[in-house]
This record gives sequence, structure tokens and C-alpha cells, in this order.
Amino acid sequence: MNFDVAFALATLPYILSGLWTTIWVAIAGSLGASLLGLPLSTTHVAVGGVFGVGFYREWRDRRLAASHAPLPAEERRRRHLVRRSYMRMILGAWLVTVPATAALAAALVWIGGF
Repeated sequence: MNFDVAFALATLPYILSGLWTTIWVAIAGSLGASLLGLPLSTTHVAVGGVFGVGFYREWRDRRLAASHAPLPAEERRRRHLVRRSYMRMILGAWLVTVPATAALAAALVWIGGF
């Protein structure tokens, strides 16, 4: 395995800033939901924080690159930090699991006669 120490050190500030942002979003979301008495999935909060950091970095990089020569469309598509296919899979899973588990719980209560 080829490990580039210079690249790792150069990208470390970006990784740490994204990590801290995700942690603070999780803390703020958890405290806010607790204060309002709302249910909260910490996994959803953490995944949302990671997506948010990725989308912000894409937006910022696009703004900074506006002064340079435009990239070909294929290269712009390849440079997405947030893979849209992963995001669609996660959103689909969230949309399916909530009604599916609600239906399963209702069926178990009905079968069990509780």
C-alpha cells in the first residue's frame, strides 16, 4: 500500500474541521430535540452532518474554482465529495424503515393481543 504522508498532513485540517462540525451538529441536534421532547436518531444526525460538510465543501470549492478555467462536465461530476447514490440509498432506507417497523410493531401487537 502506498501512503503519501505529505498528502495526509495536507488534508488533515479538512478532515478535522469536518469531524468537529459533525460532532457539534450532533450535540446541538440532540440537545435541541431533547429540550423540545422530540424523538431523535443520532445516526441520522451524524449522517446528515457528514453530508452537510461534504455539500459545503463542494459549494466552497466551486466558488473558489470560478476564477479558474472551467472543468469539463465529466470532471465536475467526478469531483463530487458526497456520492449522490449513497445519499439516495440512505434516504430510501430511512423512508422505508420507519413505516416498515411501524407496520411490524402493529402486527406483533395484533398477533400478541396486547
